[in-house]
Amino acid sequence: MSELLIVTWDRTRVAALQSGSGDPPRLSAAWTAVWPEGMQPLQNSAATGEWLRGQWSAAGLNASSVWVVVPREDVVLRHLELPEAPDEELPDLVRFQATRSTVPIEQVCLDFLPLAPLPGRSGRDALAATVPKASVQAIQQVLDAADRELAGVTFSSHALGEWGEHADRRRHHGGRSADSASTMVITCDGSRLDLSVVSGRELTFAHAARITVDEGVDPTTAM
Repeated sequence: MSELLIVTWDRTRVAALQSGSGDPPRLSAAWTAVWPEGMQPLQNSAATGEWLRGQWSAAGLNASSVWVVVPREDVVLRHLELPEAPDEELPDLVRFQATRSTVPIEQVCLDFLPLAPLPGRSGRDALAATVPKASVQAIQQVLDAADRELAGVTFSSHALGEWGEHADRRRHHGGRSADSASTMVITCDGSRLDLSVVSGRELTFAHAARITVDEGVDPTTAM
């Protein structure tokens, strides 16, 4: 597996880590920074990309392929109840349901996670995620300016859920199966909380929020 750069950013901060081959993947470098004052990453792609290129080069992050993790609040999640159908028909069914949204389907990027059927109920379930197409295009322009290639886009809750499911499998290795376990993963980054619930190795719930604390108080001690 070639080197991969995993980048997370929100409105105030940006971070990246570089992973390579191995099981588990080897982490070779990491970096984090606050966006420079006045920089609006998705509105000034040329300046943002040039700044990131310099920062990443100085930090030894030389992978050309990038996965971007966007905040949960930038993604719209919908739990869909679909009719019984084979796997190959699910994309069309999800897209049909998504067309009933108030936002035209042509203006968003759409993906989904098939969910296990619920006992006693026929049909299929899926967790659909949409992000504005303009945001993805802006991310692409930033990476173009940084001489990098966009490999994919995911959102923070899905990434946390994947990590929680992996940690659960390692924790239950040789013991109780993680297939039946439910895991809640909560992260606190400054005033921002990100919560994911994984059940039966599937992301079933995701939420993000910001907490308000008195100035000078560490948010991790205020909850």
